[in-house]
Amino acid sequence: HTLCDCTQHDPCPLQPDVVELHQQMTPNMTAIQLAVLEIMKACVVELKTANPILDTDDLSVENALGKSFDLVVRMQLDPVWNQLSLKTKQLVFDLKMLRTLLFFLTQYDCVTFNSYLESLSMDLHGCCQHSLC
Repeated sequence: HTLCDCTQHDPCPLQPDVVELHQQMTPNMTAIQLAVLEIMKACVVELKTANPILDTDDLSVENALGKSFDLVVRMQLDPVWNQLSLKTKQLVFDLKMLRTLLFFLTQYDCVTFNSYLESLSMDLHGCCQHSLC
């Protein structure tokens, strides 16, 4: 059979078997996920409180998990970005970073994920050494 013969008539007898595998999260992974979600919830509440101009219907932890959340928040805040407090800008950045952490939690092996967390910790430590933390 040629490829054209297979698609125009009967399916080829040698179709590949597709097997989808699903790896369960470990208890530690679940604990990390829940902790990050709690932090995200606190950030969203703080962002709403500090910025009453934001459309609060769009601000939720569920929406914060989506890729478009950053875009939605930035579209609302861009006209006044230069007037926002450093705290608000930090909250927007933190939510993006926390979403990235949730993604990496399920995509990286434990050693790589831990290395990533340590690099974030080193970045934070280095930042605080040069400021008045």
